[in-house]
Amino acid sequence: MAARFAFNPHAISPDSSEDESSSRDEGTDSTESDEDTVDEIVHINGDITNAAKAWNMPEEELHEMIQATQRVSDTINVVPIKRGDIPDPHVLQRTMDKEGLRLRLDGYDKWIKASKEETPCSLLDLLVNEYRSGNQQQTNHDALLGSFSSVLFSTHSAVLEAILEGNISQKYFTDPSTRSVLDFLSAESAAHRVRPGIYCNAIGSANTGEFLTIEELENTLRLMKIYLDGTDDDQIKKIDNAMSRQYKLGKRRYIENNRAACQIRIFINATKARIAVIARSLDPRSPLPLSILEFGYGVDVENRLAAHRRHESSNYIMNLFQTCCQILFPGKYRLHQYVVFLCSTPDQTSTAEVLFHLLGQGYISNGCGFSHWPAGLSSHHAYKLRSSMWCSFARWNMEHTPRQSNVDAFKIAMKIRADEDAERERRLLEQIGKIERLGEKALAPNLIQAVEHTERLARSLPDLVARFTDMFLGVRGQDH
Repeated sequence: MAARFAFNPHAISPDSSEDESSSRDEGTDSTESDEDTVDEIVHINGDITNAAKAWNMPEEELHEMIQATQRVSDTINVVPIKRGDIPDPHVLQRTMDKEGLRLRLDGYDKWIKASKEETPCSLLDLLVNEYRSGNQQQTNHDALLGSFSSVLFSTHSAVLEAILEGNISQKYFTDPSTRSVLDFLSAESAAHRVRPGIYCNAIGSANTGEFLTIEELENTLRLMKIYLDGTDDDQIKKIDNAMSRQYKLGKRRYIENNRAACQIRIFINATKARIAVIARSLDPRSPLPLSILEFGYGVDVENRLAAHRRHESSNYIMNLFQTCCQILFPGKYRLHQYVVFLCSTPDQTSTAEVLFHLLGQGYISNGCGFSHWPAGLSSHHAYKLRSSMWCSFARWNMEHTPRQSNVDAFKIAMKIRADEDAERERRLLEQIGKIERLGEKALAPNLIQAVEHTERLARSLPDLVARFTDMFLGVRGQDH
């Protein structure tokens, strides 16, 4: 499994050289001064050191990589704003349809099964324990549980259901509610120059969002392996130059070092193993119902998504996969991009990315995701934003997410559970009392008989003593 690290509610890059920008909305505050983040910077170095050691890379290189992913655009509306009509309040604020959740064909169902339970307690405990068990450092259980809860309760149900089922791009095209929520989130994100959030990348059909068929996926993995092993110069050149002509002579666009080659190999092998499971119940020429997803965090999500489309400061495994698809199936598949969550507190910038990677099976280790990098390391900008910005984000969260609906539903569920527990306890005590009374009633006749028998024995005892005495004296007389 890809390495993951301790929850750090602070920054990750201590020597940020770029200034944070203000919101696109006029009059919105931008960021705190660098002096305000000194305390955070002291705490950051431990995590950055651990991450660099685990990945066998210089800390400076890790800093540069993180910095490159979190730049803020100088322009407004990096990509066209999608339809921004506010969806029906019922769509925005509804709780999750637990009964409607479908189990996955690949068998990765533990999050779905936990989500179907009466309260989210089991799901949250599973998520916290899963994250903590994979970390080099122990994290505070209660702090992580609280932050995960706030993210889970504020995630729109249509989005959460699609991520759990692994079919977000398919649902975007087939389910109007899912589409309206995702368009709404994208419009809100694009309307601000700085709007921390979580995005999802999914490769699918340009017209339907459907993923590749088993046959197409196997062919794509085969081409990726040819590129990885360097066995066909023409194909390698075609892949390297797909995004731009003459990439760099003597270099490989998607394999910069041995670490990258290792991660690509893990992805190929894990995806093959996953295909073998799905193939038992699916025609090889039918589209796979589960996409391979990639999640990430951005302080300017729209700018981050634009970089992914250009294959710049992006995910080289996803980029290679997309390029191979383009070569094998020209024009059929494209990169679908969605804003899935907008953060309302600084801690969510780390924990939300972690949470969505877990819920969406986003890592390469099981062949479900493109992510090979630990989630939660790129949130340093969030702790430089002014409190007034976070207050604005929190207000939006209260008005346009199912947070309050989920809290109310949770309270009702816990009240029902408490009442049921109290009723079970009352019935148990009543049953115990009934058994005790039945026992007493059953024992009473036997007890009376025993007492009467004892009394009879007591009354006959003098007579028995006398008879025994007479017998004894008679025997003595005969002896004399």
